[in-house]
Amino acid sequence: MERRLVDFAETAVDLVLGELKNNVVQLGTEGDETIYQVRVARSQIPTLLNAGLSLFVYDNVGVPVSRFLTYEDEIGLLFQRYEAVTGETLPEEFRAKYASGDYDDAWYQANRRLIERLDTFSTDWNAPYWTLFEKKDQGVLYVKADGSVQDYDTVQAFLTDHPEQKYHYLEYYMGGSAALCDVVCTFRVNGAGKLTANQIQANLKTTDSAGGSHAMQMVLDLTITDYGTTTVAPLDVGDRVMRS
Repeated sequence: MERRLVDFAETAVDLVLGELKNNVVQLGTEGDETIYQVRVARSQIPTLLNAGLSLFVYDNVGVPVSRFLTYEDEIGLLFQRYEAVTGETLPEEFRAKYASGDYDDAWYQANRRLIERLDTFSTDWNAPYWTLFEKKDQGVLYVKADGSVQDYDTVQAFLTDHPEQKYHYLEYYMGGSAALCDVVCTFRVNGAGKLTANQIQANLKTTDSAGGSHAMQMVLDLTITDYGTTTVAPLDVGDRVMRS
């Protein structure tokens, strides 16, 4: 039985790879680089893969909820209100690190008191918006960059006005279902036979919970440079000794 499974797996891999070889097209050359493209059509994508993709979407994208409180620029508005109320000007370096969250423990300790004051102010400053939001049964309470509020009766109405926000609300478009229509891989190989760039574009078709159909495109760009320049630092084991 085990031998049969191995034979089946090897046959399946040979068939897939053999078919994909026919999909490779040379698009042209630029300098010492040759550009290739591989396109996998929907008819070549295994049904099992799309079934697994839909299961992944169902488990990870989430179920649409009927109401949101969201901000056009929450951090920027927080800084603006804090400075207006306290009369304190926040340093640009502090603004950048606080907004991005990209700081280490030493920076946090050096700025801990200011961070705690700002966090406390944020809770009090947000309270009126949350009070308004809690009165809503559905829809979106949208806080603009100037602090004014716009009320939407439905999430769909909000997304119609703010299509730039669609990426943050994928659950409204995927509806727990997704299928690959095709996958296109475009890559470059230099004169030394080394991969220098690779772009993978996946086109998906989704159906939302209301039965509406949507097309989605996911793109991954990869650029590879400086071959052979990476230096691996030896592991510092301190005073530890390997024991047999």
